[in-house]
Amino acid sequence: MLKLQKTEWGITPIENIFIQNYMPMANEIQLKVYIMGLKLVDQICDDENINIVLAQTLNLTVYDIINAWGFWEDKKVIRIEPKQNTDSTDFSVIFLSLIDEHINQNYNNKSTSSVNSISDVIELNNNPQIAQMFNSIDKIMRRVLEPNERIQILGWIQKYNFAPNAITTAFEFAVESKNKKNLNYIKAILLDWYDQGLVTLDSINDYLISQSDEFSKYKKIYSELGWNTQNIAEAPKKIMEKWLTTFHFDLDYILFISREASMRSANPNIKYLDKIITDLYNNQITNIELYKEYRSKKSNASSINKTNEKQKSTKTKNRFHNFNQERKKYNSEQLEKILRH
Repeated sequence: MLKLQKTEWGITPIENIFIQNYMPMANEIQLKVYIMGLKLVDQICDDENINIVLAQTLNLTVYDIINAWGFWEDKKVIRIEPKQNTDSTDFSVIFLSLIDEHINQNYNNKSTSSVNSISDVIELNNNPQIAQMFNSIDKIMRRVLEPNERIQILGWIQKYNFAPNAITTAFEFAVESKNKKNLNYIKAILLDWYDQGLVTLDSINDYLISQSDEFSKYKKIYSELGWNTQNIAEAPKKIMEKWLTTFHFDLDYILFISREASMRSANPNIKYLDKIITDLYNNQITNIELYKEYRSKKSNASSINKTNEKQKSTKTKNRFHNFNQERKKYNSEQLEKILRH
């Protein structure tokens, strides 16, 4: 028999925290079992085997149903209680309140969290900036964060007053630059920044650039061009690495070129910028002063060419212009003769 701790009559009660935190990590069968289990909670008799009923209702095997319950029990969404019979496929399922049990349990076990109440956690989790942060971290980690990991991260924000985008940067730095995905490692990075008074995105980026971190330089270039700095692909990274390490162009020079390029093109891309920078390298134009001289000469040459073209165009004549019309003067007697003939 299925049991629901706090039955809400007339609805199928699915908590918002389940939809936001748990649903993305489940597969189709696991979701079907959970939702249908909630729906059937008041319809199953005590002597019925819920797993057989669900298998028939969902057109699945009993094995599929039991595996799904095992998944949800591992996530602490439900609790399985065996019945007093010999059938191993027949047991009771208790649906846990995610707010009252799961989150509270995780909060009480996390010494790093400064969340004062469960309502604080829910409020933070519904904040658009927090939601965007978790969405970005999921992409960086290439998996959906576990609920207890989300609680831990929210604790960092409240305890150390980090901006959400600073947390995202810590994950990017750890995963993309250091190839580390462990939350304790990421927390250590944040604590190091915190000790140095670095809690905003700008201060962190400036610090990383001062430490000659290549990944932060990539982000700075992308930011200068107005591109999305989240999850920079490998191909653009290799191109920017070439500018910095093979061409030995300093970051300020690359940023200057990027600004110039973005003013000349409505939609510059990495290939367009790479062509410009490679041409500059091939012509040994390696700093801002040389670049300004180069652009000035190019601009002057272009103006001279336009002037010459204009002058040439004014002087050019067609066959009609070159035609010299001969005019003869006739007296009245000559005109009369012409008319008679």
